[in-house]
Amino acid sequence: MAGKRSLSLGHIQKVLEGRTIEDVTQKLTPNSTDLPRSISPSSKISPQRLERHWKQLSLVPHPDLYDEWTKANLESYQGNIENCIGSIKTPVGIAGPLRVNGLFASGDYPIPLATSEAALVASYHRGCTLISAAGGCSSMLIYQAVNRSPAFIFETIRDAGKFVAWAVDHFEQFKELADSTSNHGKLQDFGVTIEGNHVYLNFEYTTGDASGQNMVTIATQVICDYISETYHSPIKEVYVEGNLSGDKKASTQAFLSTRGKKVTCEAIIAPDLLKKYLHVTPEEMLNYWKVSAIGGVLSGTIGVHGHFAN
Repeated sequence: MAGKRSLSLGHIQKVLEGRTIEDVTQKLTPNSTDLPRSISPSSKISPQRLERHWKQLSLVPHPDLYDEWTKANLESYQGNIENCIGSIKTPVGIAGPLRVNGLFASGDYPIPLATSEAALVASYHRGCTLISAAGGCSSMLIYQAVNRSPAFIFETIRDAGKFVAWAVDHFEQFKELADSTSNHGKLQDFGVTIEGNHVYLNFEYTTGDASGQNMVTIATQVICDYISETYHSPIKEVYVEGNLSGDKKASTQAFLSTRGKKVTCEAIIAPDLLKKYLHVTPEEMLNYWKVSAIGGVLSGTIGVHGHFAN
């Protein structure tokens, strides 16, 4: 944490209001006495299991979470959630339609947005309307890959180098093993990163229409098992994910290569349409972009984008 002295002092005064340092310290001390009974874990969904979870909480099922619709559709979520206690509803707005001129997706698409943030749908709707009025956006899928990057730990850097030489020569075996675990996941390639005596193999898969995180984990685990069983020299540790893939995190690597699908889009918007829909000129947008790009660089932003629809 970093903060200015004046802000830190003000915060400390608020925390200590009516309390001593000893009181605060006691509040923050771990307490393992009289622990609550943990919910019995369950990956199966049924009305009986749901009601059992509520009972373990010493509560009755809340009608907003366990209403008639949820009762009728509960088991359709089988395999998608654990310890289920109901469902919630989020308002859905519609933006567009957005005209897309793509090699596969081509047409006018209404865009549903689930949110309770005021003005969000309006902003997207304004942008969609403008793009459609300009004839739509031309879009292409230029690359796709879902990554999983196992890490291998060796005694020395020499051992790490020997392993890399072996691994790059076994791609076909890795591919055969990985592809056998799924009808949709296919190993396409892998990259190599050596950091000291650590080796990261960044496997890249296509996963059909699935996001595929579990799919690529299962496939990579099979490859790791094969490596552990067949590689001729000792490996100190093997981790199925070494945190190089960028899984569930914004990363520079994802911008430089991809994680999922990398798409490029183009919309050519005439000055009169900018004036009509956004009340701005091309020169004003360019000037703002210069300022916002510098601000984004100064703040260390990953990806410097302007929010012109706003």
